[in-house]
Amino acid sequence: MYGLRLDDDRAVVLKVHRPPVGISHLETTDAGLRHLSRHGYPCPDPIDGPVLIDGHVVTVQSLLTRGTAGDAHRPPVRRAMAASLAEHIEILTGIPGGTAALAPRLGPGPAWTQYTGGPWPTPHEPIFDFTGTPAGWEWLDDYAREATAELIRLHSVSPTVIAHADWYAGNLRFEDDRVVAAFDWELIADQEAVLVGLSAGGYLADAAPSPTEVADYIDDYDKARPLHTDGRRAAATAARWMLAFNARCDLSMLEDAPAPGSALHRLATDREAYRLIHP
Repeated sequence: MYGLRLDDDRAVVLKVHRPPVGISHLETTDAGLRHLSRHGYPCPDPIDGPVLIDGHVVTVQSLLTRGTAGDAHRPPVRRAMAASLAEHIEILTGIPGGTAALAPRLGPGPAWTQYTGGPWPTPHEPIFDFTGTPAGWEWLDDYAREATAELIRLHSVSPTVIAHADWYAGNLRFEDDRVVAAFDWELIADQEAVLVGLSAGGYLADAAPSPTEVADYIDDYDKARPLHTDGRRAAATAARWMLAFNARCDLSMLEDAPAPGSALHRLATDREAYRLIHP
């Protein structure tokens, strides 16, 4: 990723996308960003691309400069994140062509959204190795399988929507406890409740959320766009999957004891409490 200033003095971001990446997926994401921008949502404006240059897929977007990083442990920041997720999901329901037309053009999403292949997808970074689980940590495989089975059982309890695939505090900037910039967009289509839960399980930038923080995030979203009972249950289950995925990444890099506050540490000590998050 490169920051550039064009001849007309516009500040832009040039992104060289890591393969594999689908042109159609990026074009659809750009269409979503244009729709969001027209409705005043604080996202980048697509400027050029996607284009193939020397075997690399490249896009150019406007540079967002407003705001500062926020501490999502703070309830006002957490509430702003949940509300802004609900807002862009709501705006994208009105995209020309509709969700049903656009969803098939979006790719499967990043690894942490691919929960149906159980227990683990191909990791998103080559530094992670999911091919074998170290002795003593087999419970994590079972935990992920359990979440996957529950999500499959709860399939279709909420509508299919389109949203940012990596909605966490590191991709957002804030002013006065409001989201004023959201970047690193990759759109994904899935059940609304699942997308909420994936965010709830990984919305902090510096740690894994506690069971209480996960439950509070789902509550915050539910106030903006009601999920109802089965939807809240699916969201809590998707949060467990997200925590399990992040814990598996932690495990792949583990040299000693899990770092306090990490997803692996959270599940090693509190995994039953996450199961008790209920509608």
